[in-house]
Amino acid sequence: MPTITVEQDRYGNVEIEPVNTRLRKRAVAHLAGFGVAPGERDSLIYLQGDAGEEFLADIPASAAREVREGWKVRVRVSSELFEALVGYDAAF
Repeated sequence: MPTITVEQDRYGNVEIEPVNTRLRKRAVAHLAGFGVAPGERDSLIYLQGDAGEEFLADIPASAAREVREGWKVRVRVSSELFEALVGYDAAF
């Protein structure tokens, strides 16, 4: 179960980063194969609109509330959820 950081930008979009740097590097390498790898300063996962709200519904309610209040929160998510966010064909 990967640990991730979750925060919301001022437009309501959800930004997600894995805490483990090796996991991030593997995800970036996977995405680079499709030509969509994020830069060093970009979030690995960026969810807009309903996708962000659906994700916040999948994490503990207290963590989602803190994210909506503007805090950066660390939570553990299932490997399946993380792989779905990065790409279903990602194998970590």
